[in-house]
Amino acid sequence: MSLNEKIINFLILITVSFASCTLNNKADLTFPTSSKNLMMECYLTPGKNFELRLMESNSFQEDLVLQLTWNAHVTISSEDNDIKLLNILNPNTHTKYIFNYGSPQVVPQTTNSNYSIQIETEDGEKLQATTSTVEFVPIKQIRQKINEIYISFHVPKNTPEKFFTIIAEGKFKDENQTIVEDFDGSNWEEEDITVSLKGNFDDWESIKVKLLHITSQYYDFKKSIAGAYSANIDPFTVPTEMDSNVSGGLGIFTYYTVDSLIIR
Repeated sequence: MSLNEKIINFLILITVSFASCTLNNKADLTFPTSSKNLMMECYLTPGKNFELRLMESNSFQEDLVLQLTWNAHVTISSEDNDIKLLNILNPNTHTKYIFNYGSPQVVPQTTNSNYSIQIETEDGEKLQATTSTVEFVPIKQIRQKINEIYISFHVPKNTPEKFFTIIAEGKFKDENQTIVEDFDGSNWEEEDITVSLKGNFDDWESIKVKLLHITSQYYDFKKSIAGAYSANIDPFTVPTEMDSNVSGGLGIFTYYTVDSLIIR
C-alpha cells in the first residue's frame, strides 16, 4: 500500500485530529475522553460539484467514534455567487471520501475571487474558512524511462502559489496502483519545470498521470498528516502539531485544478 493510500485510509478511518481557531494557525492538540470536535473537508475543483464532508468526532476511552453531522446550514460564497449545500450522501471516486453535503452546481472553470464557507449546525456551532484559487496548469509532456516517469509543465514566475501534486494511477495484475508525490516549487527559478515519479511502471498494465495545482494550505495540511502518520502518532491521544485552515473546528477548505494524461 502506498503512503498516499495509507494517508487516505488514515483520514477515512480516524479522520485526522487537527484544530485551529484562526486561519493558518497551528495548535498543539490534546483531546480528553469524550471531547467532541466538528471536522470538515471541502475540496473545490473546477467542473466538479460543490461537496462537503461534515462530521463530529467523539473519543470514548481508546475507541474513536465518528458521526456524520446532518441538517447544518452550509453556504459557499465567492464574489459572484452564494451556493447553498444540501444533505446528500455521495461517494467521491477521486478523494475516496463520502460526502454528506452537496449541490448540483459545479465549480466554475475560471475565477479571480477567493471562496469562503460558513457552516452553522443545529446546535448553533459555527465553522468558517477561506481559500484562494489557483490557475489551471496543463501537462506539456510526459516521458517514461524504465521505472521513472517525467512530467513537464510551465509555471510563470508571477504564479503566487507554486505547489503541486503528481499522481500516477494504474493497474498491475488487476490490482489498482497509486503513487503520489507533493512538490513545493516556491524556490523554482525556471518557468519550464520537469519533475519525476519513481515506481515499477514497466510492470503496470495501464498508467494515468495527474497534475494537481494546489494551494499552500492544502500542501501544509497534507504534509502534517503524512508526518503524523509516519511518526505513528495518534492525534487524538498525543499532542500533535497539525495544519488546519478552519476556524471554529477542524479540517481543510481548499481549491485545486487538475490535468491528466494517459500513457497507456
